[in-house]
Amino acid sequence: MESQKPEPERTFLMIKPDGVQKGLIGKTIRRFEERGYKLVAMQIMKPSEDLLKLHYYEHRNKPFFKALVDRMKDKPVVAMVWEGLNVVAIARKMMGVTNPLNSDPGTIRGDFSITTERNHIHGSDSITSATREVELWFPELIPPKKSFFDDEDVDDFKTFHVEQATFKHPDKDAGKAKEFELPKNLPKSYKKRRYYTPADVAAHNKSNDLWVSLFHKVYDLTPLIQENFHSKLIDPLVDVAGTDITHWFDAKTRDPQMKIDVNTGSVAYYLPRGRYLHIPEDGTQDIIDTPWWRDEKYIIGSLSKKVRKIKVVNALTSDKDILEVPSEETIEEIRDRYLVINAHAASYTWKRLTKPLDMQKTLEENEIPDETDYFDSLDIPKDEWYIPAVQIYYNDDLTIA
Repeated sequence: MESQKPEPERTFLMIKPDGVQKGLIGKTIRRFEERGYKLVAMQIMKPSEDLLKLHYYEHRNKPFFKALVDRMKDKPVVAMVWEGLNVVAIARKMMGVTNPLNSDPGTIRGDFSITTERNHIHGSDSITSATREVELWFPELIPPKKSFFDDEDVDDFKTFHVEQATFKHPDKDAGKAKEFELPKNLPKSYKKRRYYTPADVAAHNKSNDLWVSLFHKVYDLTPLIQENFHSKLIDPLVDVAGTDITHWFDAKTRDPQMKIDVNTGSVAYYLPRGRYLHIPEDGTQDIIDTPWWRDEKYIIGSLSKKVRKIKVVNALTSDKDILEVPSEETIEEIRDRYLVINAHAASYTWKRLTKPLDMQKTLEENEIPDETDYFDSLDIPKDEWYIPAVQIYYNDDLTIA
């Protein structure tokens, strides 16, 4: 049987102001071209403070955050999107580690820079980060998701019912209206949690099962989409299903960001994927009193401010499972996640180095520190970071089966 052909990836790279100032744009680009990667998009620009704050959002609580943004705002950078096999990981190797003094000769940072503050280049550190950064800097490059109504699974359905009513969805090809029956693959019920990880949100990425996050709140917009499925204004939301869209909104007003139209000089809403639900047709009009992003009925929990990994070791079977969990969750909430892997998880005592854990406290409160920031400061690759382990001991009491 033929092996599956690997799919090319895309990554975001940025030559920082020091690299531009030293006239090293061409030499930097040439390295990736000579490696065989394809330059998909490039723009020379002066990023605003707001854009940089969104770009470096994961570092917002670190002491160097403000200095990093101040050092780069309103200064020329070269933003780029590169494409090719394993380009995310290979580009990181070509760049070298964060501190140029620790970078090998032959890497970009090892050859072109000396200090961490002026280390020449930024590159996405994962496929997830690359997707977010490409959309932030080049929103026009993110392809729209396939419409639910183009899915072969609904070809044989006749009528689509929502709250006992029948609606029609436009058939783009024939210029006629198609009728659909309520699909059988509606989103499965889920248990609400206090906190969700980005991976939790990303799993709900379809038009009939649509979550997004903004300002650390998780929204289930599935009911909103179903109520308005006949409107083209759902398309931008379907395009970003399962992702964080905080960058669409103003941090102070919590409403959509505004921009100045370069052609007319007028102020209008910032709509990187086009007008969406509850945005006025006239970009200068006021928004309705309770648009969906202000409507608490769609909020199902909070997005974790930081996720971490924990290894669960079953002392009875020696099975080892690694979970990615919100750092804010208690051990009891983590155990609830683990039930998907082991339905008898509640019949085990959870311990760390033989000491029983307090199920109502977090990992940190149980003296299991998160050392990922320290590993990151040492430029240790993420796949080599130490993951702390907890042990579970069977109680011989099948409380959950």
